Amino acid sequence: MYCYTGFLQAMEKFVEGNAIQTLDSNLEANDAINLAVEKMYELALQCLAPTKRNRPSMRRCAEILWSIRKDYRELVVPTSAMN
Repeated sequence: MYCYTGFLQAMEKFVEGNAIQTLDSNLEANDAINLAVEKMYELALQCLAPTKRNRPSMRRCAEILWSIRKDYRELVVPTSAMN
């Protein structure tokens, strides 16, 4: 029950625009983390769709997660710094 309650509280914070508050308070909040967390919650909401045809496939979930990772890394280490 706690896990479900914690999840609902996290989703509530996401809907309110405060997704970053669901993270470990020891983590440093920054734009990259904020964006990644918000995108992961968006994916979680898609995965909770009541019907299978409204949920993303596992392949699509993997694509979205890789995209989140890519966007995060680009914000943390700008491409100009990588060259």
